[in-house]
Amino acid sequence: MDAHQENISPPIAEHIAPRYRGDIDGLRAVAVLLVVLNHLQFRHADGGYVGVDVFFVISGYLIGASMIAEFRRDAFSLAAFYERRVRRIFPALLAMLFFVTALAWYYLMPSSLIDYSKSAFAALGSYSNFYFWGQGGYFDAPSATKPLLHTWSLAVEEQFYLLLPLVLYFIFRSMPSKLRGTLWALTGLTLALAIWFVHVSPSTAFFWSPLRAWELLIGVLISQYPIRSLRSRLGRELAAAAGLIAILSAGVLFSSTTPFPGFAAVLPCAGAVLIIAAGQVGNSVTASFLALPPLRFVGLISYSLYLWHWPIYVFQNTTLILSPYPSWHRNTKLCILSSSLLIAALSWWLVETPFRKGRWKPNRRTLFWINGLCATMLVCICGMAVRAKGAPSRLRPEIARVGAFLSLDTDAAWRAHQCFLLPSDSPSAFRQDVCLKSVSGKKNYLLLGDSTAAHLYPGLIRTFPELNIQQATAASCLPYDETPLRDLPGYQSNCDAMWHFLHDSWYPSHRPDAVIIAAMWDGSSLTKLTPEIELYHRLNIPVMLLGPVLGFDIPLPTLIIANLRHQKGGRSSADYISTHMISENVSLDTKMRQKADFSWHISFVSYFEELCEGRFGATGEAVWHTSNGCPIFADNGDPLLFDMHHFTPATSAQFAEALRRDGKLPLR
Repeated sequence: MDAHQENISPPIAEHIAPRYRGDIDGLRAVAVLLVVLNHLQFRHADGGYVGVDVFFVISGYLIGASMIAEFRRDAFSLAAFYERRVRRIFPALLAMLFFVTALAWYYLMPSSLIDYSKSAFAALGSYSNFYFWGQGGYFDAPSATKPLLHTWSLAVEEQFYLLLPLVLYFIFRSMPSKLRGTLWALTGLTLALAIWFVHVSPSTAFFWSPLRAWELLIGVLISQYPIRSLRSRLGRELAAAAGLIAILSAGVLFSSTTPFPGFAAVLPCAGAVLIIAAGQVGNSVTASFLALPPLRFVGLISYSLYLWHWPIYVFQNTTLILSPYPSWHRNTKLCILSSSLLIAALSWWLVETPFRKGRWKPNRRTLFWINGLCATMLVCICGMAVRAKGAPSRLRPEIARVGAFLSLDTDAAWRAHQCFLLPSDSPSAFRQDVCLKSVSGKKNYLLLGDSTAAHLYPGLIRTFPELNIQQATAASCLPYDETPLRDLPGYQSNCDAMWHFLHDSWYPSHRPDAVIIAAMWDGSSLTKLTPEIELYHRLNIPVMLLGPVLGFDIPLPTLIIANLRHQKGGRSSADYISTHMISENVSLDTKMRQKADFSWHISFVSYFEELCEGRFGATGEAVWHTSNGCPIFADNGDPLLFDMHHFTPATSAQFAEALRRDGKLPLR
């Protein structure tokens, strides 16, 4: 998204002078605020990502109209067109990149700095959409750790505007009378492909510019072929109101589980079309509302707001740069929002405007020299970071050591893609011959659950060589009623397949000597686990249940690094980290123990008892513990967790040793 056009409405007919449309600036404001509120996880903005689609329509409308008008007059200049693009896009983008690169150099760990540098190359080269499309994986850096992820939409537009002049040149030179039909054909084709790909390859449908082209093309179409029936006042009022309702409804009702883009994207795009079309032929109450000064101002700074809000959010997530509290905390959200608005206003005033108009506006040659030089400097800086393998020497050794765990690869240790299924895996990836292999002469213990079961596996096989640890685990998959923790297709299919296979095919002919169950429990687990436990009682299979995991609302290495860099409000490291511990799990742990002892009659292991009662973790004056005695580091000095709730390899091994020491395993 880049709100990068001068807001002059194209004329309906050749003799009507272009006029400023405040409602389009207001529409930009609605679009960018939907995106920002969605990214900051405000309530009722789960579908706010549709704001990008609204921007695509606006972009196609304004830029397409300008280009076609010039083609009709035989006055189109490719050099002048790209001068306008550079003048509008690159100064603000480069300013943001310089600032964010400085933050990345200071804050990011070596592996993250390398990833950032590569994404900066992609942003400068306008191929961010393909760069981020090529990244994937359950434990790859999540979206909220990629400062330039949002530049994918800029890349989509730039790629579109690389091809649109060529398409229009061909049409006007060979078949000018076929303009409408050709544009409609391209729109229909790309929409049909998007609808198909959203079910075949959702990531491709989201990131690929050819599958987003229809959104820009309908903007081009409405600029050339207004809806004449909206000339009546009633028609305009109904159309504009329906358009705004459509956009806001999508922003409120859609969510991360909505198949998108594809057919679902038609709703917000149609809403944008209705608002634009109604404003082409006259005013309306909706247009007057959108043209209110506060909305117009947010629309004016919308490009800079889009550019800046996401890096601010990411660095708050990964470094706590603005607030000591997590990004979902209300005060932190307001801090990010207000900071983004302030910086966006400054960027618009000090960077965007001088390059577009006024006494300081550079000529074409100077413009290209300035932007080319700045881009070259960024390429050199990021290139040095990649060549120096993330420049680890810029970090204090203790920070570099802790930070390395933020990019820990656990695939081999957890037997990912075989015995621990990721959302990207198909159910057929589960290797029964490997994961459920029985070994004669050893006790066969079946490890069941989600990733918090998988993180136990490396410690168990190291500490209990006399046991054969079988494994049936899947990402975010709770071991009951085939319901994943996350309501997404990849998780659901793996959960369904895993539990159907175990219950219908494997248990009737196999009897493990014991079952170890671990997962990210919630309050509903107290009732939902009962049928599963009763099944094992009927099969005469002993059960060891592990309670809720020790967890934090921010990755533990991030908290440790924040404290290594500076104390928060004068509090000790342990006190500060304690505020981020998920306290609800402590009370749930007590309830699950009572249920296990007095109702289920099974063996129960409390992470909090094993980890937090002074029998676990490194010792000594320099060691940090939370206020309830939970350690921050394992004996060897590694962080206890590598994210918010998963054990590092050292913790997994040490926890398994604690189970042996306390007689919890093997089961008697």
